Amino acid sequence: QQDFNLSRSLLLVTGRLTSEMVSKAVNARLPVVGSLAIATDLGIHLAMNAHLTLLGRLKDSNFWLYNHGHAKVIP
Repeated sequence: QQDFNLSRSLLLVTGRLTSEMVSKAVNARLPVVGSLAIATDLGIHLAMNAHLTLLGRLKDSNFWLYNHGHAKVIP
């Protein structure tokens, strides 16, 4: 079994950013999670507590920034 350092990676998904998805990202030490869909209230709350940068509604020209964690987003 190998250990992977995901601290300089990001996760992009198509589904909603639920608390379960955010929790898994936090456990994997991912700094950024983005989705084509929206985040749930609990997912946003968990991201804030964990300093995870959370992006939703990713489109060609814009996105929703739910939380600025340690990784900063520069549009």
